[in-house]
Amino acid sequence: MLGGMPDGASFFDPPDRLDFERRRLPVRLGLLLGAVPLWFQIGPRALPATVVIGATCLGSFALIALLLRFRRAAVLRLQLALRVLDVFLVFVTLHNVHRIIPPGDSFDGFYVLTVIAATATHGRAGMVLMAGASTAAMLSDRWLLGLSGIRPFDAAQVAGAFAWALLFAVTALLVHQMMRTSSEVTRRRQEAFNAELRSRNVALQEATAKLLAVNKELESFSYSVSHDLRAPLRGMQGFSELLLKDYGPRLDDRARDYLNRIRAAGLRMGQLIDDLLRLSRISTAALEREQVDLTELARQVGGELRQQDPERDVTFAIAEGLCARGDRRLLEVVLENLLGNAWKFTGSHPSARIEVGRAACDGQPAFYVRDDGAGFDMAYAANLFGPFQRLHRSDEFEGSGIGLATVQRIIRRHGGEVWAESAPECGATFYFTLPEVEAEV
Repeated sequence: MLGGMPDGASFFDPPDRLDFERRRLPVRLGLLLGAVPLWFQIGPRALPATVVIGATCLGSFALIALLLRFRRAAVLRLQLALRVLDVFLVFVTLHNVHRIIPPGDSFDGFYVLTVIAATATHGRAGMVLMAGASTAAMLSDRWLLGLSGIRPFDAAQVAGAFAWALLFAVTALLVHQMMRTSSEVTRRRQEAFNAELRSRNVALQEATAKLLAVNKELESFSYSVSHDLRAPLRGMQGFSELLLKDYGPRLDDRARDYLNRIRAAGLRMGQLIDDLLRLSRISTAALEREQVDLTELARQVGGELRQQDPERDVTFAIAEGLCARGDRRLLEVVLENLLGNAWKFTGSHPSARIEVGRAACDGQPAFYVRDDGAGFDMAYAANLFGPFQRLHRSDEFEGSGIGLATVQRIIRRHGGEVWAESAPECGATFYFTLPEVEAEV
């Protein structure tokens, strides 16, 4: 025993043993080369021997090929018998060569290949059987040569056959030991790999559990924001409104201005809470992937923007056939934010143009939303997608600064990336990718 494997065990699984037989098919055809020297040295007299060798080898090749194609289970059951057939093929080849060319003991080395093959597939039992079959084949070859008067069959011939058999056994045992050692090394490496894989799986499960805990905490925080913070905010707005309504005439202009500022701050705080909750829901909501027509979504969002401000002169150029695979609801949020920003930041221009299309970026298809509005300085682009980050003053353009953070989160959950290119008063272009196959984040 070595590494828990029986001495007679095979080193190959069934699929490997079938592949082993497929790879030995050319070896059977290769025995035909044993007849080639006959033609160079003997000429036409080698024809009978060549016919015998060729017919035997081709017949064996056809038999094994048919079994591998139609009776694979039979190949596994008869694999040891196939090694005996290999011995017979070598015997036929060498005996017919020896009938014309004076026998040389070196030719008998062909039998060792069969002994090693049987040792590999059937362990020591295969080695013992093939060593015995090879010995019998060599003795039969010498006995038939002696019977035909080509070479005397004597004790020296018998001793030579047994010497070869001993060499075959020693060689096969060495090969067997090497294969056992190699198998043990492979097994130990596999065990180490499995242990490392189990360790990583445990670490992954722990990380997943922590992530789930964080998500639950985030849900709890969202609930707190939604309920606990809104109550005092509503009280502040309600009482400030009552002050203006009931005591407004008694207050001077400065006091009324203070109350209006309190109400405006309360409204802005409510908007920030809404945006924060929206970002939280987007981060935790499950993705429902489907084929999405982005052209249709962009036209829908553009139509809603026109309805909100029909007096504006804005041209929408939306390319046809923009399709991607993703969550329709979330991709609609992406276009609402990007087109909404384009609409907002072109508001100071008498006329504007907003484009939605697709382009190749570094060899990868990307969608884009482009406008000719206010733009921004690329030196501050690193802050562009951060929550509550703004590159313009609130008195210039309204907003909470959460829209682009929402866009980035949605695109990354789809496995893509989002980036922007711009210059002050030269408009901005926002690119995003949506790979066909993504891992949900």
